[in-house]
Amino acid sequence: FKRLGQIRLIESGLHLLLSILPAFIGYLGRIVFMVLKPIADWVLRFINRPLKANGKGSISEFKELVKTGFPLLLSGYLLGVYLVADQTIITFYVGNEGLGLYTISKLVMMAIPIFPTSLGIVLYPKASSIYGKEKSNKKLKFFFYNSLLINIVILLPLCIFLYLIMEPIVTRFFPNYLGGIAAAKISVLSCIT
Repeated sequence: FKRLGQIRLIESGLHLLLSILPAFIGYLGRIVFMVLKPIADWVLRFINRPLKANGKGSISEFKELVKTGFPLLLSGYLLGVYLVADQTIITFYVGNEGLGLYTISKLVMMAIPIFPTSLGIVLYPKASSIYGKEKSNKKLKFFFYNSLLINIVILLPLCIFLYLIMEPIVTRFFPNYLGGIAAAKISVLSCIT
């Protein structure tokens, strides 16, 4: 679990570095990001896989893999559909301009959860280790409440700060998106929960 935590930390760092490419090279940066991110994730996990394949396998193993893997594949696909469904509906009912105004809100909803997600990635191996040693949920309560407290201590001031600076930042740097400020502020407040 410790190694998995390290791999996830490396993946998150690569994601962070690759995600700024669009700021420098535009849509080409987004394309590079979308191509390199899954390749880097796969390579990291392939190199560090805990179980190495030994042998050619069998039909029964293949069936078991399909039985286990297909629901995961389907849920991953449905998650992808879900992640763009809001944008599709907005474009359909309001048009491209409405979608553009929604962009700031969408960015907020993608950016703020980075901290809790990263904290979860870092803490998950430790929680798994505690549970593995103790075989009791009671030992995890202290761990859970501490991680919840860390999230609150970081997110509450961050969200308040972002709420307060949202309008001046958008006005100064993104004046074409002024109509999206209200939705972005609502998104900032919803990230507290």
